[in-house]
Amino acid sequence: MTPGNVLQIQVSDLQESNRILSSMAGTLEDVERQRILQLLREAGAVIGGPHGAAVRLGLKRTTLLSKMQKLGIARNTNYSPLTQEEASKRSATAGKALVRQNIRSMSSTNLLHRR
Repeated sequence: MTPGNVLQIQVSDLQESNRILSSMAGTLEDVERQRILQLLREAGAVIGGPHGAAVRLGLKRTTLLSKMQKLGIARNTNYSPLTQEEASKRSATAGKALVRQNIRSMSSTNLLHRR
């Protein structure tokens, strides 16, 4: 706590905070993938239904399936965590697929506007 109305922060406190954040490194996609995998394991690989992973995540079954496809999680996976190398490869592949999808989407949109 700082006295008065002025916030006073020590540089050492900021540096410590930065170290903590960097130790939690990982993209949002990595965190989301790990959370989905964890809940799939806990749900015994059940995706839908009242005890499935989708309910545990607060998602519709179709939304979870879409996220799984985007993150490269197959329905028949053993749901073990990815190694760092596997995660990097999947991120690169997913990025390329997203670019191709955006190009297709732009092309079809342009065709619709030309008619």
